Amino acid sequence: MQDSRPLVPVRINRVGVLEVRIHIPYTSDSYFISNAFSSILFPVDVKRRGAHLPEVAPQVSYPEGKVTELQELFTVSEHVSTGLKGGQAEPPEVSVQAEVTEFATGRSFTVYSESLGGKISGYGLEMVGINACPCAQATIARKTSVIHASSSAGSDIISHNQRIRVTVMVKSETLVPFTDFFSIVSGASKGPLSTVLTPDAEADLLLSIHRRPAFVEDVARDIAAGIAGISQIPAKDKLKVTCRSMESIHPHDLYAEIDSTFGEIRNSLKNAL
Repeated sequence: MQDSRPLVPVRINRVGVLEVRIHIPYTSDSYFISNAFSSILFPVDVKRRGAHLPEVAPQVSYPEGKVTELQELFTVSEHVSTGLKGGQAEPPEVSVQAEVTEFATGRSFTVYSESLGGKISGYGLEMVGINACPCAQATIARKTSVIHASSSAGSDIISHNQRIRVTVMVKSETLVPFTDFFSIVSGASKGPLSTVLTPDAEADLLLSIHRRPAFVEDVARDIAAGIAGISQIPAKDKLKVTCRSMESIHPHDLYAEIDSTFGEIRNSLKNAL
């Protein structure tokens, strides 16, 4: 039946299965994978009614062998590709998202891996951090007649805080060290947030975001500049940074997005000097 011609001859760009739960055997003294999902997408011939999708989902799994380093999560989609039987007219797009949690603190983040035809095509990170609003801080400073250098420099003056969800995706076959990637995203977003904080750690976190308050646009720019500074990634490859600020005193969220090539971002930074 699925091999027959469709009644309506309109081309479908891609079909597939989304978020099939998979098990990734990751072993570490510091982290564990709490959830992992994979999605498979591929084109379907305009002359075919269907693509036998029920047969695809059972093929989606992680092959034998253990993941021992977080760096390897950037390429897990390649390994999932090896379990697919094929038969599609074009190579499938495989994506994997693995939710990683730290034992000691409960800090969690998501690692993304994408491949096309069994070869890595992209990777990234998502985490939730926190920031303080510069304009609210400046307003409070003015109303309380407290003088400080500027809102960009920050101070110990109060402001409203908001969690910020950051997603960073690199479209490249060139891998970078996971620790460098993580450090850039974490430094700009002050994430991932910890389930367990001592009183001193909580105070240090709050002081740090109030001494350097940031708009959602600032966080996106800082991350893009940091990732673009990794020189081994070719200029033609693409970087996408999205930041969603979950406002604490407004019933809406704020959003910033950068979608550009590494070359364009590097040129912007160079011309600004």
